[in-house]
Amino acid sequence: MKTNHKRLVGILLCLAMVLAMLPLAVSAADTVTVYYYNATNWSTVNVYWWGSADTNPEWPGVTMTDLGNGYWTYDVPADIAGKEGIIFNNGSAQTSNLTLPTDGKNCFNGTEWITYTGEDLDIQLDYYLRGDMNGWEATDANKMTEQADGTYKITMALTAGTYEYKAALADWSWSCPAGDNATVTIESDCDVTFVLDVANNTVTATADSVVEPEPVPEVYYLRGDMNGWDTSAPMTDNGDGTWSITMDLEVGTYEYKAGLEDWSVAYPADANATVIVSSACAVTFVLNLNDGTVTATGAGVGEPEPVVVEKYVIAGSAGLCGAEWDYTVEAGNTMTAGADGIYRITYTNIGAGAYEFKIVAINSDDTVTWIGDSEGNNFSFEVEYLAEMVEIEYDPATGDYGIAIVEAEQPTEPEPTEPEPTEPEPTEPEPTEPEPTEPEPTEPEPTEPEPTEPEPTDPEEPTEPEIPSEDEDLPCIVKLWIKWWKFYIYMVNKYVSYWCMPIAE
Repeated sequence: MKTNHKRLVGILLCLAMVLAMLPLAVSAADTVTVYYYNATNWSTVNVYWWGSADTNPEWPGVTMTDLGNGYWTYDVPADIAGKEGIIFNNGSAQTSNLTLPTDGKNCFNGTEWITYTGEDLDIQLDYYLRGDMNGWEATDANKMTEQADGTYKITMALTAGTYEYKAALADWSWSCPAGDNATVTIESDCDVTFVLDVANNTVTATADSVVEPEPVPEVYYLRGDMNGWDTSAPMTDNGDGTWSITMDLEVGTYEYKAGLEDWSVAYPADANATVIVSSACAVTFVLNLNDGTVTATGAGVGEPEPVVVEKYVIAGSAGLCGAEWDYTVEAGNTMTAGADGIYRITYTNIGAGAYEFKIVAINSDDTVTWIGDSEGNNFSFEVEYLAEMVEIEYDPATGDYGIAIVEAEQPTEPEPTEPEPTEPEPTEPEPTEPEPTEPEPTEPEPTEPEPTEPEPTDPEEPTEPEIPSEDEDLPCIVKLWIKWWKFYIYMVNKYVSYWCMPIAE
């Protein structure tokens, strides 16, 4: 039994280790490693991508890791593969919009995607002068020649006019300048020499008749979350190598940069700068070209002061607090802090009933926090008769609370007692003599009887009916009938004797 138990524990531990490793496997499968062979000798290489469902960096992207042999590497989201969505750059010069292959080729050598091996490629890139003067073609006649100082040069016979141009690779995977086309104006026909400096990402045109275009004044813009990263906030040149602008900002956290309109130059050069506005105010942004820094200052700039609880107030049933759930009624409802850090308040003479309340924290930023029990419900208690004292306490450090009730002594009703019965004393009624009343005499009216002559009849010998004897053992009802029968015979005899003759008994 013990062996099975140990075996089960071992299996569970193995499963736990496998499950713990799963997130790592999923994370690794979500990225792919890309390489860039730095044939142009950039001092730093950034990779910028877009279209990922995960995260997409701000321009110019993230700095890749220098492997020391011309290769730079970085892990990018795997879901950008197979679609146009990646650029390598040095902050100003850049490749064209590239498509990361899905066939395992993961290294861009400046002209095409290859499979990374780590070997020195010793790639010789061909740069072409491409512009209005040659129909923007990349032909051998337009190929620039590498010079001993690492620059590339070409001389072309041009007629008077204005030309736009770039120095670029044949597939446009890299070009200079990276932004707008360069421009040259020629007053008369002449030979014009174009020089490409790959390391510094510049291309120039020189000739006796070349008219140097008037420099377009550079304008730096404050661009960030406060204006949608557009060019609606041009900065002012202060003449001392600094540029500045003042903006009214609401409370919040803002990311920003100061840069040229075409993003060819931007500060900070890497990550965005951040300003925290803790209270609405005017914020002044200053770009210092002398050291490449950009700062933000203002009365409300900086981390906000920490919010602290200024007091604790009880709000709840009107019978307890004097007002129905109104925390602004602080008189008589404000808790007092003890030396132990526990807040307490005492109410007296609270009548019978059910009561609910919450503790309200009044914060330094004029906000309030309603504090209930562990589930956020109202605190509650009941008073049966009368509470002489109700004490509420609250410990902000632990969240513990307590309610102590001292009930008044409830009066008891006397038990009913039955009175002992008493016999009333007899009283003799006082005799009263009745008053005599004399009856009124009434005279009877005389009536004369009509004479009738009786018809002579022969009297029959009277026979006495048989009368049952009472001596017999008879039922009571029978004896009663016998007595009635005797009475009836008696009455018949009386009647006959009165009208006719006596009847013998």
